[in-house]
Amino acid sequence: MPIKNLFKASLAGAALFALSVTGASAAPDIPCGTAKLIVPWGAGGGTDIIFRQIVDKVNKNGAKPQLQVVNVGGQGGNKGAKQAAKAKPDGCTLFAIHQSAITSYFTGRIDITWDAFEPVSMVTSTPSIIGANVNTPFNNLTDLVAAAKKNPGTITAGGTFGSTSQFVFLLLEDAAGVKFKHVSYDGTKQRMTAL
Repeated sequence: MPIKNLFKASLAGAALFALSVTGASAAPDIPCGTAKLIVPWGAGGGTDIIFRQIVDKVNKNGAKPQLQVVNVGGQGGNKGAKQAAKAKPDGCTLFAIHQSAITSYFTGRIDITWDAFEPVSMVTSTPSIIGANVNTPFNNLTDLVAAAKKNPGTITAGGTFGSTSQFVFLLLEDAAGVKFKHVSYDGTKQRMTAL
């Protein structure tokens, strides 16, 4: 599948499965006092920050059971996805899924698809943003592309391999006819720190 079509397919799937719970848990009697929300990235990253705010609001509004964020970072979000998929389908485990789990399936890094989860709610729609250190010689995308054409394979593109953060740069490479030096980070927090 060409990279453009792969990326478009992954984004379409992400819109349907932003927050999922394992199994069909329509029963009103959930057998736990606290349900865990697996965020498949480390604390302090973008996904973690978004879902901590949501959990805080939900808990303050008296949700039963209360929710607790559990960060399960590693493997580009796949470690948390595997743990969530194995959870008992009783409503006590939720999973903050996003398009990285879908791109990981398409690239063969994981054998779990969105069918392993029962959708609960789409809670966010997040754009991909390309940022650079303030000391770089480029100030916009046009300058970045020009610099990449001038020096192929030398400009570092930080992303999580198999994740949308890498796919953005792969799409840009394809569209602009450039090549970046790809460096993998475990999550947004690590990319921001490196930047």
